[in-house]
Amino acid sequence: ELESDVANCCRDIKDQLFAVLESLDAQFPCGTSTAIDHVPFTILQPGYYCVTQDLTYFGSGNAITVQADNVKINFENHSLTLLDQNAVGIFVEDVNEFTLENDIIQGKTPFSSATSIAIALENVNKATLSNIYTLNTTKGVSIVNCVDVLVENSFMKSHKGFFDEDT
Repeated sequence: ELESDVANCCRDIKDQLFAVLESLDAQFPCGTSTAIDHVPFTILQPGYYCVTQDLTYFGSGNAITVQADNVKINFENHSLTLLDQNAVGIFVEDVNEFTLENDIIQGKTPFSSATSIAIALENVNKATLSNIYTLNTTKGVSIVNCVDVLVENSFMKSHKGFFDEDT
């Protein structure tokens, strides 16, 4: 009977500890992440990445490039503003398990270039875009040859061709 009481007590403590950790993750989600504080930025390693400030991209290529499996990017409600109408905000190619959340990706003015894309996914397996807001690029989200892509709680506005899907 004593062993049973000890086991129950340990299980209760473990459950309480997990509840505290989940609460801390909700309150401080970028505490154990790699900071993204400039662009261009290339992700070559799996992990959790957090945008720590509003970003402005002056280039014509990719502001953020993801080339690793198991990557999660949390924008923490910061924005990425593209100044060149040929720019791509976030480009993800040939990866498994990608998550992007809580972002605003926008062109400075409405772009009409065929290469302006807020988020481009190519050959991605299992992607989640959650709480995403895109504005003023030619395409809000481009999805090419991808499997299992979930877009939830997101809003795309003022795009010439706001959604492109070729799966």
